[in-house]
Amino acid sequence: MNPLVEVIPTRTVFQPGNKIGTGRPKGSPNKVTKTIRESILEAFEQVGGTEYLVKMATSPSAEDRRIFGALLARVLPTEAQASLGPTKIEIGWSHRQAVFEASVKETGE
Repeated sequence: MNPLVEVIPTRTVFQPGNKIGTGRPKGSPNKVTKTIRESILEAFEQVGGTEYLVKMATSPSAEDRRIFGALLARVLPTEAQASLGPTKIEIGWSHRQAVFEASVKETGE
């Protein structure tokens, strides 16, 4: 063996206890998703934040109200259950869709 060559023991990814190459922890967003989310939140604050959403919801423009309804549908849970004594209320996607359609019909657009 050549004395100038140092032999370094190698570790592979597949050895027990090796943390190299395990990747991103489960549930953590990747860099692109995180960057996009931060950009959207920054733009939201620049256009007025909550006041902007109120303006969209109460706008005479059907398109603005439709956009607000779409945003609302994205953030509401797809299914909610509540128990009020003997009465049980279940609200799902079909209920949200019906409420949205009724609000559009009320405005006549």
